[in-house]
Amino acid sequence: ALLKSVGGAEVMRGQLRHLLDQAEQDSVTISVLPDSLGAHPGMSGAFTVFEFEDDADPDTLWAPYATDSIRIEKMGEVAAGKETFNDLRSIAMPPIEAVGFIERLGIERYSM
Repeated sequence: ALLKSVGGAEVMRGQLRHLLDQAEQDSVTISVLPDSLGAHPGMSGAFTVFEFEDDADPDTLWAPYATDSIRIEKMGEVAAGKETFNDLRSIAMPPIEAVGFIERLGIERYSM
């Protein structure tokens, strides 16, 4: 997604700067899958795993699609989503490399 220019150079500079600003927060980790990776477990589409401290709120897997989204609370499916997320993190660039990639992309393509 980082390599897709959407909205022009000014918009892309703003988006990349925002990512770099967020990367400075202790609570944020920027992960980037290298384009050279080819096929990977995340290719089936975007998803978000919500984990809650309160047992009354079950962990949830949320997946958007073209016209809506689906919210899943089945423990097995949520566990599979967490496993996919962890698999993706394990093959992503280390955070320091991801930040460097974003910085280089901004400089090379958008004159940041």
